[in-house]
Amino acid sequence: MRKLLFILAASVLFPPAVGRGEVVFTLGNTVIPVGGSGTVDVMVSTSGTTESFERLEFEFLTSPASVPNLWFINPQNEAFVASPGYIFSGNSEAAMSGTSVTTIPNSSRLLFTDSTANDSNVTLSPGDSFLMATLEVFHISDTPETFFIDITGWVRQADGTPLPYSRNFGRVDVVAVPEPGTFGALGLACAASLAMRIRRRNHTERLQSGEI
Repeated sequence: MRKLLFILAASVLFPPAVGRGEVVFTLGNTVIPVGGSGTVDVMVSTSGTTESFERLEFEFLTSPASVPNLWFINPQNEAFVASPGYIFSGNSEAAMSGTSVTTIPNSSRLLFTDSTANDSNVTLSPGDSFLMATLEVFHISDTPETFFIDITGWVRQADGTPLPYSRNFGRVDVVAVPEPGTFGALGLACAASLAMRIRRRNHTERLQSGEI
């Protein structure tokens, strides 16, 4: 009995710690042609808990660094800031002050900064997913390759408190696109094959009907 009372008293004085959630950043995957360009969407959500924050300060890097053939377009098209799905939609400090949310110190590095204009927190509930950015990239080589985009930085509340976050790597596959002449040759080959099949079928039908 004494042991049971001790356990009950301990559970009241020292309740079990409640696991804290985190803000989740999800970078999309895309496929672009050799020497071409494309976009990668960055979404922000939570791990299943309600999270509030006021400011996002992040750095995006392309890799591998040893093959710096995937560049961020400079300047970026920041039309996403006006999107209803943008995380700071209607309350963006950058939009209201007329400043950019992205800067590009070098071709493989992009900085993102934005916050609420009224210094209040935005709230993400479980199941919410908002657009953080649409990154524009382009390829500068003539070889098919695969690249990744990483994100590191800070999620801060209005009082400056940093929040934990998790993220994945965005993937960009650069693929070869057949030359127009190749499409033409393939088209001719398909047409010739189809004509041959039709002739054979017609010949078979005439044999079966006794016309030949």
